[in-house]
Formats: sequence, C-alpha cells, structure tokens
Amino acid sequence: MNFQDIILKLDEFWGKRGCVIQQPYDLEVGA
Repeated sequence: MNFQDIILKLDEFWGKRGCVIQQPYDLEVGA
C-alpha cells in the first residue's frame, strides 16, 4: 500500500460519514 492508496482509503472512510477530505492540489503537480 502506497501513500495514494492510504489517501483513497481515508477519503472513502470519511466519505461514508458525510465528510469530505480536501486534498491539496499542489501535491498532484509536485509543487
């Protein structure tokens, strides 16, 4: 399991509880 998998699991975990995880987009572009 890599970092991205962990983020997806956390997003799914909290998404089921009505919460939304705001991921910083600067990580996606490597800034």
